[in-house]
Amino acid sequence: MGEMTVKSKKIEQPNSDFFKTYLKHIGKKGLLSREEEVDIYERIEDSYRSLVNTICDYEKENDSKGLYGISILLDELANLDIENKEKKVQRRKAKDLPIDNPYRIISDLEDVIVRGSKRKRSNEKEKAKDWLFELLHWSEYSEQNNEDEIKETFRVEETVETYRQVIISTVERIIDETKNTVADYNKFIFKAETEEEMLQYQEKKSQIEEMVKNSKKIIREIQKNKHGMAERNLGLVINIAKRYQGRGLALDDLISEGNIGLMKAVEKFDYRKGNKFSSYATWWIRQSIMYDIKNNSRDIRLPVSVIANLMLHKKASKVIEEKVGREPTENEISNYVADHFLSGKRENETAEKFEMKIQEAKGATGAMVRLDKKVNEDAEVIDFIENPNDNYDPTKQYSKKELELVTRKVLSTLTPREEKIIRMRFGIGEEEAYTLEKTSKSFNVSRERIRQIEVIALRRLRHATRRRRLEPFLEE
Repeated sequence: MGEMTVKSKKIEQPNSDFFKTYLKHIGKKGLLSREEEVDIYERIEDSYRSLVNTICDYEKENDSKGLYGISILLDELANLDIENKEKKVQRRKAKDLPIDNPYRIISDLEDVIVRGSKRKRSNEKEKAKDWLFELLHWSEYSEQNNEDEIKETFRVEETVETYRQVIISTVERIIDETKNTVADYNKFIFKAETEEEMLQYQEKKSQIEEMVKNSKKIIREIQKNKHGMAERNLGLVINIAKRYQGRGLALDDLISEGNIGLMKAVEKFDYRKGNKFSSYATWWIRQSIMYDIKNNSRDIRLPVSVIANLMLHKKASKVIEEKVGREPTENEISNYVADHFLSGKRENETAEKFEMKIQEAKGATGAMVRLDKKVNEDAEVIDFIENPNDNYDPTKQYSKKELELVTRKVLSTLTPREEKIIRMRFGIGEEEAYTLEKTSKSFNVSRERIRQIEVIALRRLRHATRRRRLEPFLEE
C-alpha cells in the first residue's frame, strides 16, 4: 500500500473560541433593507461618476505630447481582453472597429472631450462625460445580466474584467503622473522671477494636490461602501456555507469561499433592476462554494474504520520490512496485525477477514469523515494520520492560507491579462516561473510588450491601496 497523504489545508481548524465569537458577532447584523441597499449603491455610483469627471478633466501641463486623462484611459482599456479575447487593439485602427465597439466609442469621445477642453465648449464636454460614465459603469461588460452569463463566468479561468476597475486604475495612473508635475511646479516656484508668476505656479500646484487628495478619498469611499455592503451580508454566507458541511471542507473554508462569491456579487449587482441583493448574491455564494468543493474533491475522505485498518496495515508493513529486509506480502501483514494489534471486540477477528477489509478499503475512498471525529475517548481520526512535517504549526499554516487569499484578491484588481502575466512571470499558482520568451509565445505578442505590461502591473501592485493589504504578512 502506498502512503496516504492528506492536504494540510483540510486538517486546519480555526481557533474554536475565536470562530464562535466571529459567528456570534456576524449573526447580530441583519440584512439591509431594499432602501438601504439602493442608498449604498447610489453613493458608489456617484463616486465612480466623480472619478470619470476627474479623468476627463485631467490634462498634464508642461508636456509636449499634451497627455490627457482620456488618453490614459484608452491605454488602460487596450490591455483588456474584450469581445471574445480579440487581439490587442491598436489605437490607430480604432476607426476600423465596429461602430458599437466600446474602444471605438471611447476613442471617438476622446476627440470630443479634448476639443471641448481646448475650445471651452463645456456643454459638449459634459455630454461626453455622461456618455463615458454610462459606458464604463453600466456597460454589458460591467455586469452579468442573467444566470446563464453568471455560469459562463465560472466556466473560464479569466473572467471578463469590469470597466469599473479600469476607472480606478486610470485615476491611480493619473495620481502617479502628478508626482512629476508637482515636482516641476516646485522648481518653477523656486525659479519664478516675479511674485505674480510664483503665485500662479503655487495655485496650479495646489489644484493638482487637491485633485489627488479628493481622488484618493473617493477611492477609499468606494471601497468602504463595498465593504459595508459585504459585511452586512456575511450572515447570508454563513447560512449558505452550513448547508455544504460534510463535503470535505471545514466550515471556515466554506465561509472563505462563500465570501469570494459575495464580493463578486457586490461588484456586479445592478440596483436599478429592482431585485433584492440577497437574492442575487445567493447564486454567486453557492457557486463559489461548490466550485471549491469540486476542486478539492480528490482529498482523501474515508470512514473511521477504514482509516484505522489502513493505519494498522501500514504500521505492520513497516515493522515486518525492518525485520526481514524486504516488502512483506499481504498475507504476512494480515497475520501480523491479527497476532499483535487486534484486541477487544476485534480479538477474534481472523487474518483472512482483515485482509478482506483491506481489499475493500481500496474502493472506499468515496466515503467521508470529519477528521476531528472521536475514534475513542483518547483519540480522534486525525491522530491516525501521519503528518509528513513534524514541525507543523497550524497558526503558520492558517496565516499562509490567509496570505494566499489576500494575494489572490490583490492580483484580481489587475486586468485579466496583467494578472496572468504576473502569475506566469513569478510562478504564482504555476509549476514554474516563465521566461519572457515563453510568456510572449503564450500571448502571441513580442517579449517587449510582455515586459511593458509586467512593468505597468508591478507599478499598480506597489500602489498604497494594494500594498497595505499585504503589509501585515510582510511584518511577520
